[in-house]
Amino acid sequence: MESYEKEIGLQFKYKLENSHVINKEQVQVNILGRRMDGTPFKFNFENRQNEDMVREAGKSLNRISQFTPGGVLVFFPSYGLMKDYVKEWKRAGII
Repeated sequence: MESYEKEIGLQFKYKLENSHVINKEQVQVNILGRRMDGTPFKFNFENRQNEDMVREAGKSLNRISQFTPGGVLVFFPSYGLMKDYVKEWKRAGII
C-alpha cells in the first residue's frame, strides 16, 4: 500500500498518475496556520463566517502573494465559502 493510502486507510483499485508541466521544485505547499501577528487561525465550521478571521486570512494571502513569483493557488472546502470570502475581501478593500 502506498503512503497516502496508509494515511487515509483506503486502497484504490485504479490509479491515474500523469506528468505535469510544473516541476515539483517549482511548487511549495503550505497551510495558512497563523495570522500575520502570530495568532493561530481556527478554520472550522463555527468560524467560517467570522469576519475578523476572514479579513485576516485575506490580508495574509495578499501579503504572501506580494512575495510569491508566479502567484498563489488557494484551496477552499467549497465554492460557496470561496465566494463568501472573496466577497468580504472585496468589501473590506483587501482585494
